[in-house]
Amino acid sequence: MIAGHVSTLGFSPADFETAATWKKVVGLIHTFVALGGSQLRINVVDAEALRQAHEDPEAYEGLMVRVAGYSADFTRMGRALQDEIIARTEGGTA
Repeated sequence: MIAGHVSTLGFSPADFETAATWKKVVGLIHTFVALGGSQLRINVVDAEALRQAHEDPEAYEGLMVRVAGYSADFTRMGRALQDEIIARTEGGTA
């Protein structure tokens, strides 16, 4: 994880609903850093927010998502790729 490797974690807003879930996320981040991680990108988005961005891209401009080895602005993607990202998010692998 040294020398600029970027890791991306995807979370749902539900992962931040309670103090216990917050504590787990914070523990994960502390562990990442303790193991030598230097760059961590955290996405907190659910499928419903992505659907809204699908329908009203201007309101969600700059919404970054992880695609396949790179990050991209969700609102600038083609509809087919947006649909794939939404399906992946619903499956819990965002």
